[in-house]
Amino acid sequence: MATRTFPEQIGDWGILNDNLKSRLLEVPHVAPFLTELEAQIEEAKRLEAEQEVHKARLRLTNQKRNAVGLRGQELKVRIAEALRSHFGNKSNELVQFGVKPRGVARRKKPEEPPKTGSPPAST
Repeated sequence: MATRTFPEQIGDWGILNDNLKSRLLEVPHVAPFLTELEAQIEEAKRLEAEQEVHKARLRLTNQKRNAVGLRGQELKVRIAEALRSHFGNKSNELVQFGVKPRGVARRKKPEEPPKTGSPPAST
């Protein structure tokens, strides 16, 4: 059986509470437990509502954090390009700002065809 979620558990407690109230005269010895269960149901509902408020705040905080991260990265790129423009793409002075100098483009050497000679002698 799958684990029940907290809201499902609260619902189960509510069903038990509501149905037991109408038959409390048959099982009076559970009355103290029922009173405590009612208090637990109310506390659980309050905590669920509080959790929803915190979830909403977390989503908003994450949205703001992502926006700040995007803007920060955009500014970093712009500043790096400005520094490359000022000092030159290959300048080692860029390193002190955390910007990697751009290297010289290197051409790949053409692959040499395998030599067609006698195969090495095996002993």
